[in-house]
Amino acid sequence: MTVNDPLRRLLDSVRRRLRAAWALETVQILAPVVAGACLLLVLLGRVTPWVWVETAALALAIAAVIAVVVTALVVRLPDPVVARAADRGLATRDAFATALEVPDGDGFAHRIHERATSLAEHATAAEAVPLRAHRRPLVLACVIAPAAIALAVIGNPQDDARERRAREEAAIEHAADEVEAAAERLGTDPAAADAAQRLEELADELRRADDLESADELLERAVAELEQRQGAEHLATKAATEGLERSLDSEPLPGASSDQSASEQLAAAADAVESLDPQEAEALADRLDALATTQAAGSPETAEALRDAADAVRAGDAAGAKAALGEAAAAQSSASSEAAAQAAAGEGAHAAQQARDQMNAAGTSPGSQSRSSSCMAATSRARS
Repeated sequence: MTVNDPLRRLLDSVRRRLRAAWALETVQILAPVVAGACLLLVLLGRVTPWVWVETAALALAIAAVIAVVVTALVVRLPDPVVARAADRGLATRDAFATALEVPDGDGFAHRIHERATSLAEHATAAEAVPLRAHRRPLVLACVIAPAAIALAVIGNPQDDARERRAREEAAIEHAADEVEAAAERLGTDPAAADAAQRLEELADELRRADDLESADELLERAVAELEQRQGAEHLATKAATEGLERSLDSEPLPGASSDQSASEQLAAAADAVESLDPQEAEALADRLDALATTQAAGSPETAEALRDAADAVRAGDAAGAKAALGEAAAAQSSASSEAAAQAAAGEGAHAAQQARDQMNAAGTSPGSQSRSSSCMAATSRARS
């Protein structure tokens, strides 16, 4: 099948014209529909604090145009389809379609191609495929689209709510970052593992919080949990364990050295009991009684074991003294770990409370920020 140059040029022009005509027709049909959808989205944005509705309206309009243009460019239009369209538009009684179907040759076939060539030479794509404008959809789109644009541009009563929401989200995210940083700091100490884990969980919960109120409740609950873990007697426990460490560091027990911890010194003294003379044994018993007195309030288990050890030393019961000193060493080690865990819980509670104060100050109005800052300062002074 051979197509001469005039017919080929006409078919190519008509194909381009068909794509443009289809795109124009489709745009005119879709314009009021898309404009109406955009208007609804913009109206929705004026009654809800959602920040994505105006963007969605713009994206919808752009996507509709792109979809029409891309479809017009990529849709397949074979020569027979284009030829039939040209025949209909120019009223040539299938001259072009027949020329495509009948190979050029002698006689009747040649006359068919001559006629198609002659018609093609005097025809234009604009005549074959006129572009039509539909008044009603265009007028409707020209009314709706400016209304949507105007509503999107002028002040939105939801802007304050959106700004507040954005401020709250930023405050919550900052609080989560602060809590996570505190968890990382505590995570370096094995004794603070529980507190660090609770803060990590809190950071994850904050990032899933829906609003400032929910985040505040999460922080308040975490502060209460960590303060409960710290315990009311944490200062006494801390004072007892640290006091025993300082006392034994300045004056080590028999068989121990100052570079050893309190529990290690007690274990070393247990090994040295059997080698003590009566005078050294009496001095050790008096020292153990004195140490027991310092531990009575903060670490009663250690105090009891120290008294038992002192009594056993005075009675000359080396085995009993050794066992009691071992119990004292274990009790001191446990008390030290508990004091460290309580201190970590207190530090975690302080970090969570500080993040809560900062979040509420950043997420509320300027007047509320000043009040929150004052409360935070007062809290810090009270803790100090």
